[in-house]
Amino acid sequence: MDPAWLGALAGERRAVAVRIAGETRWIAAEEAGRYRDALGVALPTGLADAHLEGGGDPLGDLLRRHARTHVPFSAAEPARRWGLGVPAVEAALRRLAGTDGLLRGAFVATAGSSEWCHPEVLTQPAPAFAGALRRQVEPGAVETLGGFLPAWQGVNSGRRGWSSCSRVVGMLQGAVVPASTLERDVLGSRVRDYQPRLLDELISLGEVVWVGARGAGQR
Repeated sequence: MDPAWLGALAGERRAVAVRIAGETRWIAAEEAGRYRDALGVALPTGLADAHLEGGGDPLGDLLRRHARTHVPFSAAEPARRWGLGVPAVEAALRRLAGTDGLLRGAFVATAGSSEWCHPEVLTQPAPAFAGALRRQVEPGAVETLGGFLPAWQGVNSGRRGWSSCSRVVGMLQGAVVPASTLERDVLGSRVRDYQPRLLDELISLGEVVWVGARGAGQR
């Protein structure tokens, strides 16, 4: 944070520096009473009386905001951040679970302990995660697609047998393919030992159904 900006906020009594868990931190002036009552921090003089009100559940208010702005967390994390005992934080989180719908469970497989999370967090992916998802669906180069599709569909892969034929048909389901080229060009290039009996067996077992689409070409 820009020290000059913080200094300007402090000069206007909009932000104050306090000691939390052995460190100097900046908080909004209107949160001063809440931090004092929840964490026992000493406040500077000169604050407006309205900023000294801690509210009915100051620790619960801090935890509520923490839960809304953080991914699933253990009780030890805010306890360590604020210099509190884990049992006191656990008790406050349980109160929030009963009044605010805070969720408790195993959200991260590697956490090793129960975690807490606000329901809104689960419906809104973190920016970094959302960005990673967007990058995964970005359009690629035509050359990349041209190299990927034949390999993905197993063209000249050497696959053999009934199961390979079933897999290929499954990958092509819904695609409009002329009957005159289906077996010779499409299935034949994807199943090395393709024979018409393989497709006949799939049809007789009910695994494959022919569906007419439309005429191919002028005739």
